[in-house]
Amino acid sequence: MIAPDQFAAQRAAAVCAFTQRCQAISSYAACDPAALTTAGGTFSRTASAGRVSFDAGHAQACLEAINALACPIYAAAFDSSLLDPPDCQATVAGQVAVGGDCYGTGECAKGFCDLSSCPGKCVAYAQTGTACSAVSTPCDFGAGLRCIKGHCAARLAAGAGCGNSADCQPGLFCSYASPRQCTAYGTGSAGAACRSIEECAQGFYCLRSRTGRACTAQVQAGGACAEDGAHVGAVASECALGLVCAGYSYDNAKLVATPGLCAHASDIGGPCKTIVADPNVVANTGCLAGLVCSNGTCAAPPNTGACAEDPSGGFPQCDQRKAYCDTSSGTCGTLVGDGAVCATSDQCKSGACDLKCLPRCSAP
Repeated sequence: MIAPDQFAAQRAAAVCAFTQRCQAISSYAACDPAALTTAGGTFSRTASAGRVSFDAGHAQACLEAINALACPIYAAAFDSSLLDPPDCQATVAGQVAVGGDCYGTGECAKGFCDLSSCPGKCVAYAQTGTACSAVSTPCDFGAGLRCIKGHCAARLAAGAGCGNSADCQPGLFCSYASPRQCTAYGTGSAGAACRSIEECAQGFYCLRSRTGRACTAQVQAGGACAEDGAHVGAVASECALGLVCAGYSYDNAKLVATPGLCAHASDIGGPCKTIVADPNVVANTGCLAGLVCSNGTCAAPPNTGACAEDPSGGFPQCDQRKAYCDTSSGTCGTLVGDGAVCATSDQCKSGACDLKCLPRCSAP
């Protein structure tokens, strides 16, 4: 049987692995061994205090279900509920009633944990037809509700007007044609007209040319990608599922492309292409998002010295486990503790700032 602390750490690691495998985003901070140990200890205390129930009989099946998740074919098809399959829901259940003290939404038997104070309070979800917001009055995702046009409602069927794909039922996306409607994912193969990748079948993406947009076969591992401006415009989906266009760059001022190769993004220690950051250039070094390419090897961002520039156009980076990027000086500053003066939350070890760093709200 898996102990509660082991389960929490292994589940966090499984979610990190999915994020890296399917979304090419590094989890170096969230899945740092120290962070996993902390997550395990926190969950164990929460279970011991009776704020959640833990069924070890379903725990292994939960972990296996997350590890077996297939990457969504389309980015629009991703829903956070995918990472909470039925076996996981059967493993952990909140035990705190509405109005009770809580330190996280998972502790609430019904509703969510409002952490505007510490400890927070379990608050009932907004119900069908009532006003909602993503933060203060969320809808009950577990009941299939979404916040649509400011009110909780069931996810929309094909043909219904929509604002984004999260509004639509599984298997549908919010079309880019006007008026926008929930539409079934496409079946377009080579040469079929399209507006976005969602209109193409698995294995194809939507490529613009002088004659319009058409579904085109995705490039497999080792194939060239981002050969010109048109391909750069679709570079996020040009490579086959799970691959990125590693090593490409495109100069928007000179309209010059340097092609890359489709490959799996590299984790810390893996190979990459060093690309000097330039405000006119978009690029991909081949590292997982959040990492930097240092002398041809992927690494965590620095925690001292100059902030690492992001050649993909993102903000300068420092190792978020230890430092933040002081944009006024362009250098990495050390994270500060509770009570220290701060300007932004990323300066605080707790991740919370209100003129001074606030304590992290965590279970005793």
